[in-house]
Amino acid sequence: MIITGVALSASQRTSPVSPQLQRVQLLRDISATLDMTDGSWKFSGDATPWAVEVAERQSAELCVDGVSFTSEGSERYEVALLGPTVGSLESAIDAVRDAWRERGYEVRDAIPLSSGYPEIVAQTPEGITLAYSANSSGTSLSGRTQCFIASDE
Repeated sequence: MIITGVALSASQRTSPVSPQLQRVQLLRDISATLDMTDGSWKFSGDATPWAVEVAERQSAELCVDGVSFTSEGSERYEVALLGPTVGSLESAIDAVRDAWRERGYEVRDAIPLSSGYPEIVAQTPEGITLAYSANSSGTSLSGRTQCFIASDE
């Protein structure tokens, strides 16, 4: 099983960028990352093959606070994908890290390579959080927008 989302805890802050623009940027970021990888990707919840059109139809999800476990009426857009195995965990992680840094994203190690389950997390200027992990079972890519009050959409 792939461990992901360790650093994708809920954030109640809101972004000056509208929810719809964040959603568009999230899907662009996911697509650009997938374009540089090999193999097929599927949505983690139901094994549907990745397609932007499918992601565009997904509804916003509750933005649950990691402390109180309440949503307080806020939502966010999320995408979680499972991908193929890779020959080298280090090469796969480094390639995605380099691509995200080239886009100007802040990238950090959430889980070190030495664990055998490395994960990196990036924060975009628009406030989108991306996470990429790789292990012997496969790869995963997830992203989420910042939280927004449902009426903001």
